[in-house]
Amino acid sequence: MATVVKLKLSSCKHVLTSTWKTRAHIMVATFVVVSATAIWTGEIFQTIYYSVLTLAVGVGLLILYRLSPFHSLYNFPGPILLRVSEIPMLYYALKGTRHVAVKRLHDQYGRVVQTGPNTLSFLSLSATTRIYESSNALDKTTAYDVHSMNGEGLFFIKDKATHARRRRI
Repeated sequence: MATVVKLKLSSCKHVLTSTWKTRAHIMVATFVVVSATAIWTGEIFQTIYYSVLTLAVGVGLLILYRLSPFHSLYNFPGPILLRVSEIPMLYYALKGTRHVAVKRLHDQYGRVVQTGPNTLSFLSLSATTRIYESSNALDKTTAYDVHSMNGEGLFFIKDKATHARRRRI
């Protein structure tokens, strides 16, 4: 039971770090600055109105961008809600049924499916090989930090030299 909970929290951490570290802080910072201006000027209600309006316009523009042909993952199939938000995948990860949801998406949309605004899922051994066995692969992000699990799995080693040394054993 404890291992399952740790794995659920780990997948939730991956979902959160992949999205929220990148753009949400800009919208939240804008909201805070505008709200602080309201307190400083004394026009609290009017400024709060404009700050909420600014936040709504920002979220609306972000949604429009994620659905537009200008988005890099526009040509990949997937449900509209997952193109816009990672909240559904976070829900499935918390429930422990993310793998079932992804399988259903592959059954419906095919071998490559968009599972979030900036994430794809591949149902292909050749794609997995190309992604994970590349010798010039990118560095792993903090999403691979699994502090709550005992031991250290080869998949979660971020240092390339250590990973290569352990892989040869």
